Amino acid sequence: MAKPEVSVILPTRDAGGWLRDALDSIDVQRFRHRVEVILVEEGARGDLADEVRVLGKPMRRAETVTAAVAGAQGRHLAFLDAGDVYVPGGLDGLMELAARHDADVVVGDMAGTAPGCAWRKELALGERVIGSVAEAPDIVCGGPASNKLFARELVATTRADLSHGVPALLALMLDARRLVLSDQICCRPARDQDAARVKAPYSGDDPSLEEDGIMARLADAEQVAGHCEGRPPEVRRALMRWVGATQLRHAEAAAATLDDAGLADFAHRTSIMFKEISPPVMTEILTEALARRGGRLDDGLRAIGTCLGEPETIRRPVARGRLRVLSGRVYLDLPDLETFGDLLRVQPLTAVVCRLRPAGHATLLRVGGQVLAPGLLATQGEVRSDLLLEVGDAVCRREVHVTRARPGFFSWSCDLPERALPYGEAGLRLVARDRFGAETGLPLSVIRDERVVADFEGRRVRLRGTPEGAGLVVTRTGPLRCAVTRARVLGAAMRGNVHR
Repeated sequence: MAKPEVSVILPTRDAGGWLRDALDSIDVQRFRHRVEVILVEEGARGDLADEVRVLGKPMRRAETVTAAVAGAQGRHLAFLDAGDVYVPGGLDGLMELAARHDADVVVGDMAGTAPGCAWRKELALGERVIGSVAEAPDIVCGGPASNKLFARELVATTRADLSHGVPALLALMLDARRLVLSDQICCRPARDQDAARVKAPYSGDDPSLEEDGIMARLADAEQVAGHCEGRPPEVRRALMRWVGATQLRHAEAAAATLDDAGLADFAHRTSIMFKEISPPVMTEILTEALARRGGRLDDGLRAIGTCLGEPETIRRPVARGRLRVLSGRVYLDLPDLETFGDLLRVQPLTAVVCRLRPAGHATLLRVGGQVLAPGLLATQGEVRSDLLLEVGDAVCRREVHVTRARPGFFSWSCDLPERALPYGEAGLRLVARDRFGAETGLPLSVIRDERVVADFEGRRVRLRGTPEGAGLVVTRTGPLRCAVTRARVLGAAMRGNVHR
């Protein structure tokens, strides 16, 4: 009898009713007669073992994945994770690609996976043959084992346990002499609940990690970082891109879950890994990861705390730095700015004017407002020399005073001498000015009827001076006309939120 072409390893632990679906998905393949099925019964409970015995299909059995690999007869190996099944022709397609290109590893696409996954972007380019993961760096986090096919000799030589997630699969991809990437769908989750349960360990995107899960992911990342030794620079960069991106996502969960000792251990071990690559490369990795999730300043500060091994910054990502203006963008002026760049960008940064009233026996006009800047920590009572309220074209400028503050938010006030104010309407804006004199205008809006008037393009909030007193107007420009609407100014609070 001819030897099978492919040996498919199926775990029976926690399989539930999935096993029958998995076997049926193999039976619908065109070359099913060339497929050998090996059941791994390690950890299987009694009811699951009974289910295996009554399936009545010709299958081999093994106690462990290692024993399954040692006893496999196929030229190639596949490992179908619990909860996944092959689509019709999916396994056939992987087999054909492996034979056509004499490949050690074949990676196909997987239905039911988020479109934005980095590894799927590599597959979107169509069928490709590469000689190193450096040619497709995002494939490093290429999902579970179900969408892959491996040469049996490679698995036996590497001694990788296919059930151990990214570190084991990555060891195989690193040692492969030829990899094939294909956008062909080869597998899918059998059920939604199985997909949620199984994919989370490999994706690194599970927001509800418990302490054991966080430390397990950290151990995985350390294994991946360990593969960098002796590798070409391009390969090391691909590996650390994955380590940086995943550990950044886990840092937030670590801050919310771990106690002080656990977080200190997490920060120390993560910083050791990050020291293996240069700060500019780490900044690129983390900035790209932040861009995918919105890029807030507090995320950037937490990333810096993760790089430097500072558990307090990971737990409470805020900073008291003054502002710095570079190319029209606002950053925190900290010593780490040159090293970490856009991680210190103050984003989002929005401001509103919420009250206007006489002060100082009617010789002054007091303007009050609020600033929302997650990660920026102001101090109540301080004068912000880096924030100026400007009326007109610098006709009148005054520094703002912080009247109330909490992390990421503060209220401010500014007294303007009425004699210095221009008559009629004049532009009103908040200006960020750094210690070198560089300036930029901040988005400014007005609170009206306890809601923020959405106007984030700047230079639209204006101060109107009349003999009867001063008021605020919001100028809106439409395609047919320019309408000027007087705003009812209330002393309502922003409640910490500004909606774009």
